[in-house]
Amino acid sequence: LPADATPEDNGTTLFLHGYGDNKAQGLAIFPFLHRHGNVLAIDLRAHGTSGGAYTTAGKLEVRDVEAALSWLHARLSPAAPVVLLGWSMGGATAINAVGQWGEQAPTLGVVGVVTDGAFSRLTRIVETSIGAFTGLPKWPFGPLATTFAGWAIGQDLDGNAPADAVAAYDGKLLLIHGTADTTVTPEQLDAIAASAPQAQVWRVPGARHVESYSTAPQEYEARVAAFLEAAWAA
Repeated sequence: LPADATPEDNGTTLFLHGYGDNKAQGLAIFPFLHRHGNVLAIDLRAHGTSGGAYTTAGKLEVRDVEAALSWLHARLSPAAPVVLLGWSMGGATAINAVGQWGEQAPTLGVVGVVTDGAFSRLTRIVETSIGAFTGLPKWPFGPLATTFAGWAIGQDLDGNAPADAVAAYDGKLLLIHGTADTTVTPEQLDAIAASAPQAQVWRVPGARHVESYSTAPQEYEARVAAFLEAAWAA
């Protein structure tokens, strides 16, 4: 977690990147986020400069989020508020985290979650990729691929389901998703939202996967900034 600056004791946005990327994925949004508090970005395991032999696409990555929160609160007041903002796998990680923590999320300082392009279930991503890149039918090759990958790393990847995890979280939540997303299809947003009645949902017309900001930058900034300010004030 290389960070040279000492953060101010106010709200912090913790940015979580997508699969195959790193903390620099969010560079375009960091300036406006910084106008509304601190920004901390990390490389999740097996990405960027972080160690790790493999990724679990949002399952064990919850531990990475917990480590980042520990690092942050060692430098700030334990009560300093944090919003998790994740793109794609990072969004799934954020939902899985608060789903695991449940009512304990506020004790960790987490006062809200923003996701962009988060998947509802890892198996859905694998099924989509199988069809798109190999031409094989989603069934049975999608579930088989997820199961075998899980066996290889000793993890139950079938259980990586943010749409289920989010039901245990009743805090502030903003779900962003592009209507033209073919990587994480829009019905996956619907599955997450169905389990989170408190969520604000923004469907970005014409935006592809994690391209909501580049598609509608002014509205993106306005919506996220309003969410952050409300979260800091809660």
